[in-house]
Amino acid sequence: MKPLINPSQAMESCLEIHCGADQGTGFLITENTILTAYHVIADYNEDQKIFIKTAEGPIDCNVMNISIELDLCLLTCDGLNLAPLPLEASILRLWEPCQIHGFPYRSSASVLSLNGKINQPVKDDASDFTINELDIDPNYDHDGLSGAPVIIEGKVAGIVRRQLDDRL
Repeated sequence: MKPLINPSQAMESCLEIHCGADQGTGFLITENTILTAYHVIADYNEDQKIFIKTAEGPIDCNVMNISIELDLCLLTCDGLNLAPLPLEASILRLWEPCQIHGFPYRSSASVLSLNGKINQPVKDDASDFTINELDIDPNYDHDGLSGAPVIIEGKVAGIVRRQLDDRL
């Protein structure tokens, strides 16, 4: 089966999101709708606007919907000329290969791409699984990957919520 998303499409659709002191990753799911993790924008208020960083400068975003329980947020943002990434509901298999594209570090100029494997299911948490074999340093903070798409077989199967040592 041909993948719906190739790595360059995924990297182009990822956006660096800022709100107050927090920074994370989001990605387009429609022409002007961005999916990210709620905790990336949890500081949002009148004084802490949400914006995405682009080569042309910052672009303001608005909150469309949130789920604190699931740690998800939908943002709207006009003026983007990027292709959205398709979402796919699927059953995940242990040790299935996956890719993650996002902005792990504040003010990073480019998207970081990581390859990993579905490691283990998570119980009693909004997260469904962890990802390992990512070759990341457990002593370094990769919080900027929060909200990044988890891509399996060319389709978005989930988003990154947090770092757990050398796993996401």
